[in-house]
Amino acid sequence: TARGCVLLACDGIHSGIRRHMLRNTNDPYHYCGQDALWGKTTVQEGSNLDRELKRIAKDHNMEDGHVSIMTLGSHKRPGYFFTTEVAPLEHAWVMGVPCKNPPDANDSDDLTRRGGVRLTGKAKDEEIDNVLTPEHSSLIRSIMSQSEDITRAGLFDRENLSAPYTDGLVALLGDAAHPQSPMMGQGANMAICDGYVAATRIAAAIQKSNADPEKDNNITAHLRHAIEEYNCQQRRKENNK
Repeated sequence: TARGCVLLACDGIHSGIRRHMLRNTNDPYHYCGQDALWGKTTVQEGSNLDRELKRIAKDHNMEDGHVSIMTLGSHKRPGYFFTTEVAPLEHAWVMGVPCKNPPDANDSDDLTRRGGVRLTGKAKDEEIDNVLTPEHSSLIRSIMSQSEDITRAGLFDRENLSAPYTDGLVALLGDAAHPQSPMMGQGANMAICDGYVAATRIAAAIQKSNADPEKDNNITAHLRHAIEEYNCQQRRKENNK
């Protein structure tokens, strides 16, 4: 059995703690109108893909030989593709595509895939054919098709931006409180800020309680006040703007 003075819930967009806190509140997800596909590709040394990536590195004076590529769509065909070398001969990539209907697969609790669906074999090849057009470069197709599997997931945040982040001695952090679509790493950055602010306020509350002659009676009150301060309006404004 684990015991603690407060509960900090950083269990993601499908947070069970949030679901319990807001059990009497309508708290639907909000689909952002786009899906993301991502995967990892191992580049075979000496292959056509390897030679093309090395050519790009040489032409653009990438001295270390590590290639990152980003392309943006047009007004008629919005979207993006980004790939970067995360290890020798290994690329991690992501592609964003507009979509009107959210996928049911995001009901999954597989956090490593953000609730998305894993595609392999024929299903993977069909998905790549569906999202790529003749306007996409052959390099993008080569990187995507050589992945062992790909994930497709809808991007969601929350409809209810006024929901509280706290309840007594319980606080929601990161995507559990204010889920973001995974653009520019905002979700991770904001979760780190949440953790820092909550930890700083809790530490100050414990320190204040230790200096209080009646600390046995007041520590809960100090902690409750610290959690309430974490839920301040300024933080909510910055997180939801």
